[in-house]
Amino acid sequence: MGYGLREAIWGAALLLVVSGQDAFALPPGVAAEVVDLQGSGERKPALNASWVPARAQDDLSTGAFVRTGPASKMALVFADETQVRLNQNSLLQVKSVAGSAGETTTLRLELGRAWSQAKRVPDGLQLESPSATAAIRGTSWELDVDAAGTTTLAVLTGSVEFFNALGRITIVANEAAVAVVGQAPVRIVLSNPHDRVQWVNALKFDPRHFAPWASRSPALTAALAAVDRNNIAAAKSLLDSERERHTRDIAVYSALGEMELVSGNFDRAIAIFRDGLVVAPRDPELLSQLVRAQLLSDRVGEAEATLAMPRDADTGDILVAAGETARRQGEAQSALVNFARATVVDAGNDRAWYSLGAAQNELERTIPARRNLLQALKLNASGAGYEGELGTLETFVNRFDAAEQAFASALQANPADYVALTGLGLLRLKQGRPQAALDALLRAGVMEPNYARAKVYTAIAYYQTGRHSDAIATLRQATELDDKDPLPYLLLSQIYTDLFRAGDAVQASREALRRLPNLKSLNQVANDQQGKANLGFALAFFGLEEWALEIAQQSYYPYSGASHLFLADRYQGDFNKNSELFQGFLTDPIAFGGSNRFSTLVPAAGNYATLGNTYLRSSEQRLWNPYARLNGVVDWFTRGAYFIDAESGVGTTQSSNADPNGRQVPVKGDERIELYALGVGSLVTEQLGLFGYTTKIRDTVILRNFTNTEGDLRKDRADVGASFRFSPTSMTWLKFGRTNEHRAFERYFVPNENATAANGASSSFSGRPEEYQARHSMDLTPTDHLAFGAETARDLRTSEFFQGSVFTTPSGNISIGFLDERRVKLSSRQGYVSYTKDVLPALSVQGDLFWQQFKQDIDDFQASLIIIGDTSTPLT
Repeated sequence: MGYGLREAIWGAALLLVVSGQDAFALPPGVAAEVVDLQGSGERKPALNASWVPARAQDDLSTGAFVRTGPASKMALVFADETQVRLNQNSLLQVKSVAGSAGETTTLRLELGRAWSQAKRVPDGLQLESPSATAAIRGTSWELDVDAAGTTTLAVLTGSVEFFNALGRITIVANEAAVAVVGQAPVRIVLSNPHDRVQWVNALKFDPRHFAPWASRSPALTAALAAVDRNNIAAAKSLLDSERERHTRDIAVYSALGEMELVSGNFDRAIAIFRDGLVVAPRDPELLSQLVRAQLLSDRVGEAEATLAMPRDADTGDILVAAGETARRQGEAQSALVNFARATVVDAGNDRAWYSLGAAQNELERTIPARRNLLQALKLNASGAGYEGELGTLETFVNRFDAAEQAFASALQANPADYVALTGLGLLRLKQGRPQAALDALLRAGVMEPNYARAKVYTAIAYYQTGRHSDAIATLRQATELDDKDPLPYLLLSQIYTDLFRAGDAVQASREALRRLPNLKSLNQVANDQQGKANLGFALAFFGLEEWALEIAQQSYYPYSGASHLFLADRYQGDFNKNSELFQGFLTDPIAFGGSNRFSTLVPAAGNYATLGNTYLRSSEQRLWNPYARLNGVVDWFTRGAYFIDAESGVGTTQSSNADPNGRQVPVKGDERIELYALGVGSLVTEQLGLFGYTTKIRDTVILRNFTNTEGDLRKDRADVGASFRFSPTSMTWLKFGRTNEHRAFERYFVPNENATAANGASSSFSGRPEEYQARHSMDLTPTDHLAFGAETARDLRTSEFFQGSVFTTPSGNISIGFLDERRVKLSSRQGYVSYTKDVLPALSVQGDLFWQQFKQDIDDFQASLIIIGDTSTPLT
């Protein structure tokens, strides 16, 4: 902070207030919950009980059974956080669920396919089948049991011990095994185990999208009627029969392909869409659906080739498909252009408005994003993910009441809305409720395991609850789902830094830097007064200062508080340091409240206290400096942060004074230092931030000589400012600062050793500098950056200095005095414009224009006095 607020040789951190932590939200005695059911499904509480229809949010107890019907899927979350998805025609028994240490969750899959994911391993989960048991050692896997009891196991991540009475093998990630009844399990080869779990998705068939075609397609009309009866299997059968007759009704291919996508049969869906394109090769609807299927199956190159095919028109759907392809490749601007064109071409297309709003929300362009999401909801109030995305937006900008309303509405309509569940998880994280966040995020994860945003927030929830290895593993999964996003690596670098894993932290920072051009936003990353969210922080923490500074400069982003706060500690000179420091507080006014030990990774509500002491020992000073610091992030009237620092140091000084003969006279002194600081910041709206910071310093030294020479410093400083974000890349900063400083040096008197001469002095200084600053930065394009601003400052300084000497001569005592009284008025003004062009990723060109004016008025009075006294007058 410029006054030693950050330095500590040793200290202890104490968390004063711990926010309320909710347990995993299943009632006592409940083993599992049905999160979602697509199609038909049933449940019963025990073996001899009768089957009853299952519904979303049904509770299951130990011993319960569930089963799914044809073309149906079920999602379950267990009390031990195990996530399970059941495919069609599956039968599962809940034999036992772990509730405390030493217990094991045991499930039995009698028939069908189950995908499972768990973190509380090893030895905590077993899946039985008629032919073998899988003892889970790690994260995700799939089990497939046919009518004969033959079981196929595919391990996606982690490892599984697969065994029966005849043998035992261990299967690791990307391996598989099969067990036949009466035979030992054997290892088998699968070309791509991940293809087996394409059915594990949150896609849903939307009849509303196909309704306009129904009047022209009898087959589609019949199929939609079957869907309305919740009989997806019958609908698929009707449409498939028409396809086999090579119908020229393209609505058949469109609807049937969509149903196969929902079922996870991506290859079959692609084949159906291609069949339809044989009938209508230029149809933009079928082309857009083919692109979507190719993206879902990670065939991005094929999607690009499909978009290059000739088509009858650029419809809203094909432009949305083009935007999603660009988005997948990390080309955010191209995606926005295509989505915006889609809303113009087809203003009634709710998917176009939603896609545009969601893409803008990722970049935290929240004002246009809100407008476009509301338009999507106006066109289709039940659009999948629409209200959940709106709630996520309101969470981003800390409008928590609006977010709660949006999530409640979305989850009332669809309790398995994974977009809303993910956003709700972020909301709970920012409210300081990580267990409640994990509850929502586990439900989101069982619905859509490939949703990268959910993976990131789940990892943060694990980390905030102390499950560090689970957090790291989950962030690694997020990097695989979106290998262009630097955010998971930035969070990994913070975690590794907290855990003192230097090599891993540095490597994660380098990976984040490599992906920095694809950064969407840093606004949801927790920051602190040291700029912990900066990519260079991990390197600096482990002493690699030069490398850290290089990375910080390469990743410099004027709209991120972390860039300014991190560099503030590394610039030379108080002016440069404080200028960058206050720029950081203006950009991120809640940086005051960041956790001072373990990062919360997202800006979470919480209160912290640090009690400590520093001890300074040098040849000139000994100083004990106990301190108490309080800080936190709060949600009172709006999201805000505070910082309070109180320090009181006592010690001794060692100096030397020169007597009239030039002899150095050592002298000790007693020193007392007091420092008080108060900082407050607030994000008043999503655009307006306010900041205030004040310090009070008192430093007094009294020498142990016979006149008790005293030096005193009294310095009060106050800074206030505001920032306004017109967009994520257009921002204005305003700041005012004032200092009142007074220094005094009194009762200085040093005689020589035989008391025939002495020197004396006193001085005082007062200053009242104040400054006004205004700055605006904006990105004209992603490679053109403009900044301009103006500053004005003034200061009134008054000082008085008196120095005197007296000594004896044969003619008597001689006194010599010198007085200097000075009054100085200073003023300065400057304006500047700076333009930077990014020519290449490693080359930028900058041009600056500036104007400066400096004025100084000095009124100086000086007087010298010599008095020759009587020789009989003693020196004293």
